[in-house]
Amino acid sequence: MTDATLSVAAADLEAAARRRRILNLVVHGLLIAASVLMLYPLLWMLSASLRPEAEIFGSTSIWPSEISFEAYRRGWFGLQESFGVFFRNSFVIAVLSVIGNV
Repeated sequence: MTDATLSVAAADLEAAARRRRILNLVVHGLLIAASVLMLYPLLWMLSASLRPEAEIFGSTSIWPSEISFEAYRRGWFGLQESFGVFFRNSFVIAVLSVIGNV
């Protein structure tokens, strides 16, 4: 009687462990799929920033056929003042804020 009870309990535990492993695989698969869906717009933005302006909406591939850093150059030097001036000002304000809070 006790051998039969133990073998049934062991079989139940094994079945529960198998169900738990399958559930974990399904949950992890769904989480990975959701992560890819959430990261795709960021990858597309990075890819678009590395393309020439005429090619941004012209190609459906995420990999640019030609890499161009022109958008970054225009962003850094495009205004009357260089972006470096704004970056330096922000850095000075941040440092002074930290010193003031200490």
